[in-house]
Amino acid sequence: MGQRANGSGVISFGLVSIPFKLYTSASAESVRFNMLCPKTKNPVKQRLIDGVTKEDVIRSETIKGYEVTKGQYVTFTEEEIKALQGQKTNCVDIQEFVPEETVDFYRGTEKVYFLGPDKGGDKAYQVLLKALKETERVAVAKWFPRNKEHLVMIRVHGDDLVMHQMYYKNELRGFENPCANMEIRDVELNMACQLIEQLSIDAFDISKYHDDFVKRVTEAVDAKSAGREIVFTDTSDGKDVLDLFASLKASLEKASEPTTSKPASKKKTAKKRTAKKTARKAS
Repeated sequence: MGQRANGSGVISFGLVSIPFKLYTSASAESVRFNMLCPKTKNPVKQRLIDGVTKEDVIRSETIKGYEVTKGQYVTFTEEEIKALQGQKTNCVDIQEFVPEETVDFYRGTEKVYFLGPDKGGDKAYQVLLKALKETERVAVAKWFPRNKEHLVMIRVHGDDLVMHQMYYKNELRGFENPCANMEIRDVELNMACQLIEQLSIDAFDISKYHDDFVKRVTEAVDAKSAGREIVFTDTSDGKDVLDLFASLKASLEKASEPTTSKPASKKKTAKKRTAKKTARKAS
């Protein structure tokens, strides 16, 4: 792996210990603006003040409190908080193994890390990887590296082990679609399916997509640094399309224009649509 590890630890289950290195699977890139004084262009610093008396408060002298009712707090010392947190450890303690299909990774995952073997852990790492792949199981574990005890899942991804940092059940939020039972016309559905077919390609290629906002900001910074004036253009069409049928029709006409992208096989897509229609009628 060419990526530099940003952590390490030990996977533990039964009497087996596997030293590992932790690698971030992805990290967001963004532009950051600083707040400046409009007169001097100097950075602005934040002050801590008492929310009632408005007096200045020194950060090092603040204490921690938990709001039990509006405006009423129970206070804790740093020692009490550390005692409540328990012993921090980089040990990933496996609790059990479960079938992979029983875990909702799409909804429940907070972060994902690659796991690589650390010194002396190569064989045990490979044994766990192949065993998980063979049994189609994922490992459920507890991990407490910093200020929170995390629920994690270790699973196989290709030829590697990855660790999903999961949300606890009480952290998951429900959702009910308010228009789940809304009736739609066949003509609207057919036009939407045609549009999907025209815009479909055989496989997703993430390299085609870039953060245009970051690019525009970078170019604007370079221009301003060089003393050049930058001109902003309005990229919106100034219209709000309210009619679904009209917007689908316009989208189809636009999608029909020549493109360099290779469309997905329409025969395959048509077969899928026919199968889905048959299934809906049968139900």
